[in-house]
Amino acid sequence: MIKEYQRTELIRAEQFDGSQEMIKNYDLQLIDYDIKETRFGPIAIELSKKRPRYFIKSLEEFLELKISDWIVTGANGEHWAVRDKVFRKKYVEVK
Repeated sequence: MIKEYQRTELIRAEQFDGSQEMIKNYDLQLIDYDIKETRFGPIAIELSKKRPRYFIKSLEEFLELKISDWIVTGANGEHWAVRDKVFRKKYVEVK
């Protein structure tokens, strides 16, 4: 029989705002170029300084992080990124 379950672990989370403080605190990787495939092969294209790409290292891989995403910290100190819309559906603040 299928039953419904709710997650019970307590997490910590902070909404990413692009600040230098958060970039430093979470050791985020900043990528200011993109790779574009051309008929001559891949080339690097510099991104606008207004549109850099941020990445956070999770347990398995680097995850792209956008402004307004949430940086979630698990019980063992591991981090991962969650889109704002998903975060608001899955988590409620503990007061």
